[in-house]
Amino acid sequence: SAFSIVGPTYGTAKFLNIMHAKGLAQREVKNGVEAFSINPGFVLTESTKGFDPNKPGSKAACFGQQHPSPALPQQACPFSPAQGAASIAYAASSPQVRPGAYYDRKFACEEGEVVNHGFANAMVPELYRRSLVWAGLNVNAVVV
Repeated sequence: SAFSIVGPTYGTAKFLNIMHAKGLAQREVKNGVEAFSINPGFVLTESTKGFDPNKPGSKAACFGQQHPSPALPQQACPFSPAQGAASIAYAASSPQVRPGAYYDRKFACEEGEVVNHGFANAMVPELYRRSLVWAGLNVNAVVV
């Protein structure tokens, strides 16, 4: 199977993605730009098409999107692309979303908890500025 369990760098990359979206939202709010970080859940894509939920080790990939209460119906694992896109549609259309927030599709489309691991909110603008430099972009450019 081409599918493998997510490696140790995934969490760091996801955290930095969340902080980058937060920085973009803070920097561009005056220009009407809203940015979010989204976790669509485990979604069936080209990179996960070899996934077999019955193979040993596969349960870990689905565990995070199962309801904690056995009284609630279990969700599909992996999600279909349409099910995974629900969090994107929610962030783009709901009046309840907060720019810069992280939205998760585990159980419902809702704001997810972010564990900062010592990364202070005061560090977000500097991370955003450095990410522009790393990408070779002008740090003074306006997004819109």
